[in-house]
Amino acid sequence: MTSKIQFGLAVALLVSSGIQAQIPYAHPMAATTKGIVVTCQPLAAQMGVEVLRNGGNAADAYVATTLGEYVTAYGYTSLSGPLNLLYYDRNTNHSYYLNAGLNTVADPTGKFDPNNPVPGKSYVIGGAGAGLAALNKRFGRWPLSKVVQPAADLARTGFAISPVYAWTIQTRQPLFTKSAEWNAIFVPGGKPIAAGQTLIQTQLADTLTNFGKLGPDYLFKGRFASDLVQTVQANGGKLTLHDLANYKVYWAEPLSTNYRGFEVQSGSYRSYGGLLLLSGLKAIEHDATLADTHFSQDEGKFEEVLRTFLFSLEQATATYINFDKRIDKLQDQEALLSGSVPQSIWDSVKNPKLLAPWSQAAGHDSCDTLVIDHDGNIVASNHTINSFQWGDYGLMNDGVSLNSAAIQTGNAGPGERGLDPLMPVLIFQNGKPWAAAGFFDGSLETAGLEVLLNLMDYGMNPSDAIFTPRFGAPTGFNPVAIPLDPRFPPAWATDFAKKGIALQQPKNPDGSINMHAYVDTGDAMVIRIDSETGMHYGSPSEVLQEAVAAEE
Repeated sequence: MTSKIQFGLAVALLVSSGIQAQIPYAHPMAATTKGIVVTCQPLAAQMGVEVLRNGGNAADAYVATTLGEYVTAYGYTSLSGPLNLLYYDRNTNHSYYLNAGLNTVADPTGKFDPNNPVPGKSYVIGGAGAGLAALNKRFGRWPLSKVVQPAADLARTGFAISPVYAWTIQTRQPLFTKSAEWNAIFVPGGKPIAAGQTLIQTQLADTLTNFGKLGPDYLFKGRFASDLVQTVQANGGKLTLHDLANYKVYWAEPLSTNYRGFEVQSGSYRSYGGLLLLSGLKAIEHDATLADTHFSQDEGKFEEVLRTFLFSLEQATATYINFDKRIDKLQDQEALLSGSVPQSIWDSVKNPKLLAPWSQAAGHDSCDTLVIDHDGNIVASNHTINSFQWGDYGLMNDGVSLNSAAIQTGNAGPGERGLDPLMPVLIFQNGKPWAAAGFFDGSLETAGLEVLLNLMDYGMNPSDAIFTPRFGAPTGFNPVAIPLDPRFPPAWATDFAKKGIALQQPKNPDGSINMHAYVDTGDAMVIRIDSETGMHYGSPSEVLQEAVAAEE
């Protein structure tokens, strides 16, 4: 374990000033003593940095960046989705947790049935807009209208879409033939927008502008809300204006635990993701020799980390399925962490007679946005559409893509806040901010545990913590199927097959390992804070290397 940044090879990085800078890391990473933004889309990152340059703080930059994501994202996040975040206020040296998650509708007949899918019932109330406004009101320097404007302007003037964006449109188009609004935006005149062509979203620009002027009431009580009810009901849903007007954002203390001299904070209220992550850390803390050899190089350590995750996931899944109300109260969650749960997980990990359990992971298309300003205020956040790109049906309302996230609310009753797996993270050492992190995609839960071990136990820099070979979340049972980075030794698959675990690496037609294939081992964003030098180092996930910008 170390608090020092380890350096790798030098690479060229395009920082926000447009200047090529050489910094000693194995992968693209921003480095600055000032503000930094790490997110999923470069245009959104630039929006956030411009806010910092012009006097805004971390809260202002975060709101601008996230709204920029809603404009530039290819369907993986939306103003209609949930949003959870941690905010560290430098002046008070205190962290705050904000939950703007998913609410079900009050009418019990509006519950989504996957065996009889009704498009309108797949939508549940996402609080992203309310969450952004709440953060702006409590901690922002700028008025909401000012931080909204860059995203609204970009939606109105348009931007050239990437090849990935164009491919996503073509892939999802056959599923959305009944969505006139989606096709009007992304398939104008019956022809999908191609890479390099300009995407203009006039309705979204109007919605954002009105949100900036009128605040969250526009989304939850005003014209947008009325249109949303009409859209959802026209597609068989039971949403009402009363459901929207009753939506609330929750502020709470973060869930926190000590791990090998670090204080690790994550989501608390209605978030089992934080409990899953911190339970796993507390369990594996029993191994005092973990840092001796990295788990990607030692089969025994790999098995230990994998089993720790699987038994932690089993525990968290029970909380989710049973809709355990202990997750509402911080003291109850802390009691679980300080009580018998980590020891029970560790006992299971070390018991060779216990086969590894299988529990379904709950990750989905999403994004993390991390911001630190030059004063030291920090935002770590997850935001998402909580369904596949543009939802399952391509439903739109006034330019906003509607989620199909009803199934993600689990056993929440009518009109209740669902539980979620989101896990924004802040890490402190000796009372000072040490790192901010977020995790997303289908294997967000495994990414959380592995990347944090890489940071805290193995002393890796943010880039290496993300890029070092990792495993993904379970994709099947009997045997337990685990996606595995192709850089792991192929022989391990044979050994683990005897233990009821199928390690699945991508293969070429001839049966050899495909070293270039994408494997979902989860994505991550990390900002590392070196208190001795005042430097901030930011790295995005391996598929989004360009989406990081530093204030110059």
